[in-house]
Amino acid sequence: MSAQAYVKPIRKLLLSLALLVAPAFALDLKPLETGGRYASITYKNVRYGIYQADPAQVSLHWKDSDGNAYASLGTLKRRLEQNGAHVAFLMNAGIYSQDDTPAGLWIERGQTLVPLNRKNGKGNFHIQPNGVFYIERGKARIQTSAAYHIGGHHPDWALQSGPMLLLDGKINPRFVKDLSSPHKRNAVCTTADGRLYFILTEDYDPGSEWPSFHRYAEALQHLGCQQALYLDGTLSDWYLPGISGTFHWTHYVGIIAVTTPETP
Repeated sequence: MSAQAYVKPIRKLLLSLALLVAPAFALDLKPLETGGRYASITYKNVRYGIYQADPAQVSLHWKDSDGNAYASLGTLKRRLEQNGAHVAFLMNAGIYSQDDTPAGLWIERGQTLVPLNRKNGKGNFHIQPNGVFYIERGKARIQTSAAYHIGGHHPDWALQSGPMLLLDGKINPRFVKDLSSPHKRNAVCTTADGRLYFILTEDYDPGSEWPSFHRYAEALQHLGCQQALYLDGTLSDWYLPGISGTFHWTHYVGIIAVTTPETP
């Protein structure tokens, strides 16, 4: 076969791969002065906020060095700033238990504070498969808890939550498509080309409602997410300078932070 004959099949293959990586519609992510990139899009009557973070700037926070829980975005923000950090982003970081401990794996600075939870139970956390979001060697990853358990990982930061919303770009098959279970929600996702997004449902159109798990997962598909993990619902919120700066009296346990590299 001539060299020319190979060109068309190769072009078709490259086009197919590009379509797999690209989101279903263009994301106009704007760089923020404080760090990271942000976009707000509406999909099927729900407005989603998307924050793209550099994995190297992400950290997890539950308690301070004295063992006192931060418990709120405002408290953590003040403490980070007191320590010389420039805070670009804060968001609640997953489901927690009644005793105010993370419901599953929690690792800070390489230290495991709560072990991987492989027990059966009720509630969103235990809808299978649940998963682990972790940062290892400066890269963000999301895996099912079962896959993480056998992977021999040593991450700097990790949290376990559930359920998985997307697995290899496909919606969790346990979700009921037409179920109405509306709550404000937040999630974390990674794309095929290694981008890291945090996604929050910001609002919905009149006559609509917050999305169910299936509707939420479908929206994340259209954002180009490959692996996506549900973090929490109802109380979900974030801090983004110039976009969302109001601290409510909401009680949190684990918190995700992004601090910019210009600061220690």
